[in-house]
Amino acid sequence: MGEGGGVAMSGSDAVLTGNLIRYNVANSVATGTLAIGGGIYVEAGASTLRDNILHDNTASTNGPGGGGGIWFGLEDQSLLINTVLIHNTSGATPDSLGAAIASEWAYPRLLHTTLHGNTGGDGSGIHAFSGSDIVLTNTILVSQTVGISVTAGSTATLYSTLWHANSTDYGGNVIATDNYTGTPAFDADGYHLTAGSAALDRGVDGGVLTDVDGDTRPQGAAPDLGADEYSGPFYGLTLSPATATRSGDPGTTVGYTLQVTNTGDTADRFSVAVRGNAWDTTAPQVLGPLAAGERTSLAVLVDVPAGAAGGATDVATITLTSHGYSAESASATLTTVANSVSGLAAELDATARTGEPGTSVSYHLTVTNTGNSADTFSLSLTGHTW
Repeated sequence: MGEGGGVAMSGSDAVLTGNLIRYNVANSVATGTLAIGGGIYVEAGASTLRDNILHDNTASTNGPGGGGGIWFGLEDQSLLINTVLIHNTSGATPDSLGAAIASEWAYPRLLHTTLHGNTGGDGSGIHAFSGSDIVLTNTILVSQTVGISVTAGSTATLYSTLWHANSTDYGGNVIATDNYTGTPAFDADGYHLTAGSAALDRGVDGGVLTDVDGDTRPQGAAPDLGADEYSGPFYGLTLSPATATRSGDPGTTVGYTLQVTNTGDTADRFSVAVRGNAWDTTAPQVLGPLAAGERTSLAVLVDVPAGAAGGATDVATITLTSHGYSAESASATLTTVANSVSGLAAELDATARTGEPGTSVSYHLTVTNTGNSADTFSLSLTGHTW
């Protein structure tokens, strides 16, 4: 049986830090027999493995395999911190298990682990069996056929996990709290985070103060999930006031002045969109660039139609979106009201009329409301003696 294509440790309390373990194979000499631990095989110890990347390792290419990345066995109690397991393969047969991690009668603890796109065998990224008790905190587990498979008599406990693009997230005795979904938005290397990642600020405090690259953790309000801590650039903006209401006479233009602040840590431009309005509304299409922390004004003009009725309203939503990170946006709602304008025209048929004493003579006065809302008019008579 082949054990440990890259590293094998038995009964050890070794510290293994900052290694790229890649392209290793743990094949058995005899074709068709079990091989385990393509990258690392560890048993019966309490080692500390920190800031390690296991990439493209294979437990077996000629038969059944287990633990394409890591195999834990024989009551091992290793602690893993900031571990990346990507594109590892368990074995060449359908009964191969644990494409990234296999745990047989072991009790590993893993803090800040990224598992991405590991393949082979039963499709499980992690497979725990034979009385194993595995605990994972602040984990990204994505693009697996099965995220975690746990057989009877074993347990997997997860705190704060990002699940994404797995056919099945987990099966068996899995206790998972604080679960998140969404894209991890990896960089091209498959494990570094970018600004759009759903893993940002989702972790719990596990006492890990740096990431796989040595960058300070946390960078934001809380630790990021996975081995990498996103270190920027960070994008953000505010737009104020969030709501505003102004009025104007029909046929005039109403102006608004909004305040925009770049709350990110790098220069940025912002697209400006106007939506929901019926009245002509104008604003610049792009604002910036604004330096980090810089504040500027945004002018918005609304034309009140000449024929608008008094009290008529129009609502425009102004949305600014970061060019650096399109998920960062801010909106303001502007409500414009047409003023009520009063006016009238009167036309009198003043043709002289005659009448017999004791009778009445009628004159016709036509009154037109030239305002833009209903109105009431008072009529008074002056200068008469009759």
